[in-house]
Order: sequence, then C-alpha cells, then structure tokens
Amino acid sequence: SMELSERALRAKPVSQSAVPNYFVCKACKGLLVNCFQTPQGFRLCQVCVNSLHPTHCGPCPGTTDQDNDSNVDGERQRWVCRDRCLPDLATRRELSELWVFCPNADLGCSEQMQWKMLEEHLKQKCEYETVACQFCLREIIVYKLHLVHCNLESADCCVHFRCHCGYCGFFGYGSDMLNRVDFIEHAKTCSEIPVKCPFAEFGCRARSKQRQLTEHYSQNTNEHLLMMSNIVKELQASKCSDAAKITRLEKENGDLKARIKLIEAKQAKSEASVSATKPELRRSLETITNRVSANNVSELGRESSTPASVAALPSKGCHRRVQSSPFSTNWLPSRKRTASESLTEETNAELAVPGGN
Repeated sequence: SMELSERALRAKPVSQSAVPNYFVCKACKGLLVNCFQTPQGFRLCQVCVNSLHPTHCGPCPGTTDQDNDSNVDGERQRWVCRDRCLPDLATRRELSELWVFCPNADLGCSEQMQWKMLEEHLKQKCEYETVACQFCLREIIVYKLHLVHCNLESADCCVHFRCHCGYCGFFGYGSDMLNRVDFIEHAKTCSEIPVKCPFAEFGCRARSKQRQLTEHYSQNTNEHLLMMSNIVKELQASKCSDAAKITRLEKENGDLKARIKLIEAKQAKSEASVSATKPELRRSLETITNRVSANNVSELGRESSTPASVAALPSKGCHRRVQSSPFSTNWLPSRKRTASESLTEETNAELAVPGGN
C-alpha cells in the first residue's frame, strides 16, 4: 500500500514550491500523505480520512455545505464514511518521489532523500533517531546510545548495562557480566586496555596497552627527554619575564611611596602654618574690633556737637552739573573720608595675610 509510518510523516519537503497543487488535500490543504480517494473522486490525506466515522456516512470534508445538500436520485451522493474511502496508490507513488528533509533535522541530521527512502534511513542510517534502551527503556539518541549510554568507559553509562571487557574479553567475576563499577575495578589491572603515556603532560600523545608501556619507554627515551627539555626552557623564559615584571613593579612601588611621603610632608607643613597663624589672626581681630568701636564712639560725639543750622546749609557747588552725561554723578560735592572709612580700609589691609592661598 506504500503507506508511510507516523515518524516519516513528520518530514518536510526540501522545496515547497516544487509541490504541485494536486498534492494538496481537499479538506485540510496539507500534503496528501498516505492519500485516499472518496467515491466522488476527492483526494483526502490520512488524517482527514481518520476523522470520518467508520460506517455511518456524513458530509465529506472535501466539499462545501452547499454541495452536501444537493440530491441526486434521492440519495446524498456527496456523503461518505471511512470504509468507502480507498487508498490512492498512484498518488502515493508519485508523492513518494518528493525530496524531503530528515525528521531529525532539528537535532542535527542534514540528510535529504526521497520520501520513499526515508524509512530505511530512519531505521538503519540516521544517528539522530531516538530509540529505547533495552536495559532501562529510556529514550536515547542512537549516536549517544553506543557512545555514552551503553559504554562501560563512559561516566554516564546506563546502570543496568552489562557487558564483557572489550579489550581482553573478561566476562566478570561471577555469573553476571561486568557493570560500570566492575569495569572500573577491572581496568586497573587489564593488560590490554589502552592508556596514556605518563609523559603525556610533556607532549607525548601515544596510547598503548599497559603491557606495552615498558617497550614504549625504551623506544622513545630520547623523544621524552627532548619534550622535558623544551618544557624546562619555556619555564626558564617565563621565569625571566616574570623577574623583569617584578623589578618594574618594585620600581613603580618605590616611586609611589616617595610621592606619598612628599605629599604627607607638604600637608604637615600646611597644617603647622595654619596652627601658627591662628593666634596672630585672633589678636589682630580683637585689635581691629576695639579700634572700630572707639572710632564709632568718637564719630557719634562730633555729630551731636554740630549745630543744626550748620548741618542744614547746602554744600558749596552742589548745583554744578557735568554736561557730558545726563546720568553722571560728578556734580555731587566732594567730601573727605571719615575716620571710620579710613579705619575700615586699614582693617582690610591688615587682614590680607601673605601666603593665604
């Protein structure tokens, strides 16, 4: 019948534009996978046919309501059930020639093939197909099943997996074959298991059986010594480079310490200068305050002794104007500075201490 499996139905065409219109389901507008044909000649996909009742006829999903209401010789010819739909082998054969992606493309499979070849690919070739482990029944991807899940050398090996040693053929210590724990213990003494050369950390990439390590040492002594010599040279070069970096950092550290000491000395000098200036400024302030108070008392005495008639006389030349500017104040009479103003100027001069910045 050329029926595709449910897994194969998940494949997608490589090119949607290459799909002809007659490969489209009359009902759901999807691809005519596992195509069926109704007695009226409509083509339906398997999903739409499965939605029909097995024996009781109903409206065909590929027709409109108006079509289903039409009567021919008193019988609803456009009604259909599942048993009346037959496989369309010609359409299935033609559809199987389409090129599709593997359903496991999202997992990493990049294979493309004709739809009819997909079943064989999934069963035998696709490394990204999901299968059940026969020991624990977990769903595992094929390439992980043999590489990790059913591999005694893997840390993620299935706890129920049993197998003989693949190197020496040892089957186990009792009636059961080796599990992961038993294999780890057996590997310590297995003479056939491949191991890394102890000089691997110096660059030797050889892997040999444990019983052949002695022979490997004797045949590659010069190579091992050369590898160690190269490592020693690299360490010496690195040591010289580190020494130069340490010397430079120590010099920078000494320069920074000298700058810190200079800044601390300047700060101490500034603090001492401020401390020595405070008493002198306090005495100057007291002297200025006393002089200002005495002058204010003297000014008040002179003002009280001046006759009112003299104070009311206008000053000479008070109406003279300067023609150069209507807003000029040069016409005001000049007067002498009072003793209070003179004292204020002297006070300001005394307060200007040199080096105050």
